[in-house]
Amino acid sequence: MQIKGLRIPIIFICACLSLAILTGGQWAYKEFSVERPFIREIINLNNVENVELIGDSDLPKLVIKLGSNADLASFIAQLREIVASNYKRQVELRLIDERNEELNDVLLTSRFYIYEALVNGNYTEMYFELEQVLNSLDLDEWDLTMDNQYIYLKLYQDSAYLYEIIPLNRQMLVIGGDIPYASN
Repeated sequence: MQIKGLRIPIIFICACLSLAILTGGQWAYKEFSVERPFIREIINLNNVENVELIGDSDLPKLVIKLGSNADLASFIAQLREIVASNYKRQVELRLIDERNEELNDVLLTSRFYIYEALVNGNYTEMYFELEQVLNSLDLDEWDLTMDNQYIYLKLYQDSAYLYEIIPLNRQMLVIGGDIPYASN
């Protein structure tokens, strides 16, 4: 079929091929020049066992499995630098640990003290109250630290360990861009 000398089927096929080539090129660039080097740099951080970048939405999810004895504050600082320099987009962060039911129960108890401190701003009192509670439980080790954006809680029991990062501004863990990062 021709319209004033134009071959419509040929034009349609060329448009479809061009679209396929452009889409494939964009995917290849994103996959091999952005995402894989980004993930490789995160995997090279201390105590990182696995990294997965999920979704292509406005806020992709970065799922990271950490090994035991991770320094959470240092890890978050390093991760923030990597995201800002290599990925240049915001990502929601989800940390995977090896928690068990007992550690989850301890976390639920600890949250009362932590969230009360978030409301009242009395972090010293929170630390001393949690110290009494956590020392009375069957834990091998625990650690509670904070910086200007997060409270970091680490609990250890036998081979199980739990990492919790609680943002001082009570938002989810988003890293990159202009929004401060936090944990869920």
